[in-house]
Amino acid sequence: MEIFEKENIIEKIQPKIKMLNELIREVKELEHVGDVRGRGFMIGIELVRDKKTKEPYEYGYKAGFRVAKALLKRGIYMRPIGNVVIINPPLSITEEEIEFLCKNVYDAIKEALG
Repeated sequence: MEIFEKENIIEKIQPKIKMLNELIREVKELEHVGDVRGRGFMIGIELVRDKKTKEPYEYGYKAGFRVAKALLKRGIYMRPIGNVVIINPPLSITEEEIEFLCKNVYDAIKEALG
């Protein structure tokens, strides 16, 4: 906590948080994304079978796992929780890495869920 205060970490990462939240919102247009919500650097992307009704995928389909598997092929380890993909990057992430992350999350959802 002393380092956070001394280095003013929370204030310094605000532009990166804003960038991440703006870029990741593009996944909302995808057919199988029901919602994108988060706070700060933690974002959850809800994967749904039907965008209009928000009908979820059944448990056995493993939508989150499918997206995580597609991300792993791209060099990104992501931990899904059921039908939600969780993004929680390190505070040291660069702007280039944020762009890489968001582009690949978008592409992985399209690949895994159509």
